[in-house]
Amino acid sequence: MRWILAVLCGLIVWTTAASTRAEYNVPLINGMTVRGSVVEISSLSKDAFQQGGAGPQVVTRPVWMIDDGLRRVFVHQQGMVAIQNDGVIPQVRDLQSKLEIHQPVPINGKVIASVGAVQAVTPFNDFGRRQIVIAGPDGSPLAIWQGITEVNARYVKLRALNASKDFLWDSRIATSSIPRDQLRRILHNRMAPLTFEIRTELVRFFIEAEMFDEARLELLATIDAFPDQPNLKKQLTSIVQAQAIQLLNEAKQRRQAGQFQLARRMLSEIALDEFAMVTRLQFRDALADLDEELAKGKKLTDQLADQINAMKPGDAQPLRPLLAEIQREISPNTLARLSDYQRLGQDEALSLESRVALALGGWMLGPGSSLQNLALAKSLIQVRELVARYLATTNDADRKVILDQLRQLEGANVEMIAKLLPLLPPALPLPERPEDQPPSVEHPPEMYRVEIDGPEHLATEYLVQLPPEYDPLRAYPVIVSLHPPAGSPRAQIEWWAGGYNENLEMRLGQASRRGFVVIAPAWTRPLQARYEYTEREHHRVMSCVRDAMRRVSIDADRVFISGHGEGGTAAWDLAVSHPDVWAGLVSIGGEPGKYIIHYGPNAEKIPMYLVLGEMAGSQAPLVRFGFVLDDYMNPRQQAMVVMYRGRGPEDFHEEIHHLFDWMSLQANARSDPPKEIEAVTLRGGDRFFWWLEMEQVDERNVVNPFLWDQVKRKPKATVKASVAANNTIRLTQGPADRYTLWLSPSMGVDLNEQVLVRFGSRLARYDFEGDIKTILEDARRRADRKRPYWAKVQVP
Repeated sequence: MRWILAVLCGLIVWTTAASTRAEYNVPLINGMTVRGSVVEISSLSKDAFQQGGAGPQVVTRPVWMIDDGLRRVFVHQQGMVAIQNDGVIPQVRDLQSKLEIHQPVPINGKVIASVGAVQAVTPFNDFGRRQIVIAGPDGSPLAIWQGITEVNARYVKLRALNASKDFLWDSRIATSSIPRDQLRRILHNRMAPLTFEIRTELVRFFIEAEMFDEARLELLATIDAFPDQPNLKKQLTSIVQAQAIQLLNEAKQRRQAGQFQLARRMLSEIALDEFAMVTRLQFRDALADLDEELAKGKKLTDQLADQINAMKPGDAQPLRPLLAEIQREISPNTLARLSDYQRLGQDEALSLESRVALALGGWMLGPGSSLQNLALAKSLIQVRELVARYLATTNDADRKVILDQLRQLEGANVEMIAKLLPLLPPALPLPERPEDQPPSVEHPPEMYRVEIDGPEHLATEYLVQLPPEYDPLRAYPVIVSLHPPAGSPRAQIEWWAGGYNENLEMRLGQASRRGFVVIAPAWTRPLQARYEYTEREHHRVMSCVRDAMRRVSIDADRVFISGHGEGGTAAWDLAVSHPDVWAGLVSIGGEPGKYIIHYGPNAEKIPMYLVLGEMAGSQAPLVRFGFVLDDYMNPRQQAMVVMYRGRGPEDFHEEIHHLFDWMSLQANARSDPPKEIEAVTLRGGDRFFWWLEMEQVDERNVVNPFLWDQVKRKPKATVKASVAANNTIRLTQGPADRYTLWLSPSMGVDLNEQVLVRFGSRLARYDFEGDIKTILEDARRRADRKRPYWAKVQVP
């Protein structure tokens, strides 16, 4: 039970609070809902907060600012808001619990309009006060005392105190960012004497904040202090019920993340005696459903084993290794592969061989393969083994031998290999952990350090953290997280996945809870202070990503690039420079510069989530680079800009739940390659955009990042190509002499027909001959087994 409560304490559920404006649930077209008051503004400029519209029912300005008191979310109305036909956004009721705390704050003083880097922050004392040290105007440390003046379920309002030389500073932090026991002590101290009315108000507050354990403790204390008050024990029952529902939802979340055993422990080890009968039934039904799902695989594999044993020994023997693999690896993660067999495996209208082929084909090719030819299934077993060896070997001669062997096998065609590739386990192993190294804070389980060989300036390493119950046959979403130059890859792992809890033997952070892999490359050189926009930095990050995709089961359509501070700037630049790789960008405290400013067209197909402090830096972000954010506020761009009120350059860990909600959206997954490509480049390494690769970018269109300020007019080049009618590809513009066009059916070409390529006045004809080398080499080099290219054409 204790470990369950510890897991629940890691949850932060965003709720609502009192507001001076009406609040709305604003639905976005990506499926997310943002709550807050709505103000329409014309742009993200330094005066954006002073511009206002009449409300969300009247669309007069293109940008909506959705303000929840803690943060302001900016989206383009036409491009992001999902308005219904009646044009009305649903208004929601504000929560009423608003606790005011008296603090000695100045009446007049110097207004803090911008905030430098945070150098130190003390914990809150029991009076709700802390000291924060920021970089002053001249760079020297400036210590300011802050005090909590208001608490509600969503945020805590902080103001500078008299002890801080009469500074005026109003900032907000999430209520959930304060340790719960500390928050309770602060409220007890600052709201004394704890009358019955005050205590019941505290209970109401904790319930609204969904801090049910604290609400229960507060209510028990109230019952002890005021035993004659009626109906309090009924309220206690309601709180216990709310905790139960929270735990049930957490078990469902863990199950959805592929953590079936942990979900089962949550459902089975909780004491149900205090719960209402309906809630007990919900727990029992959820447990029974999970047990049924866990048992279903064994039932199917036992049936398959019986059918293979009923075959002639000569026919059955070649199938036994794959049968053993299926029996070993069957789980809710892989059960869908046998969906056709589950439906038809006992259908006597099909021959025994056809039913066995249906199971083997589904395991190798995926659901819907409908393979009923047992001879072909036997051949595919060999094809699958050889393809796995091809991807794993680093020897050119060995690959040539494997390729020759494949070409002799039935089923070794491009279409079959394209189906086999995504379902193969990772080609390379993760580093082995020493047997005498027990799990600890220093050596947490499921975290690996991997070295990347290469020339000294390109060699690097990365950390990879796997989620609980990692299964190499389940495709996981991934966060690639870049540290600031003064930070470390390990700090990025812990920001996303949480610290390692030795008592529970697990991490309690959100990446672990949501079932995400976290990759943290070491991308900087020694003594580096800022992101430098170099190809070296890009190469280090991309080589780490590719290597991890060879060692870890990664969903290539859900790879998110992220970073903090200068790491956020690096992530931003990598996203717009290589837009075909990422499912989305999360930049926390990053600032656009150099190439980012010019790469607007590249960003239009990348969902963006940009988090900033509204007062970060010597000038506010909207003053410094509001014009760049304005470029993303257009109908074609899926961009969200989140500004924390009164905050400087920080890591904004409060945002993590919103970030995972956003990354988990179905809309935020990499889609098929676009039929039309329009991109820009100013750097030699930025030469691959989806299915169009330039052999070398014209030097006249390349700007060295270290000479950036010396080049007054940036000679950016535009790349344009499209898949047109009649199986024609048009290459209309680009800064190179030679190109490679990578082809696959997903981009809209039919490789069964002749492909025409028009390049200026030239016309090339391409007939796909079905050679498998291109798809195998592409999957090996790019490590993207989900969307490999089948063929390539050199132009001219």
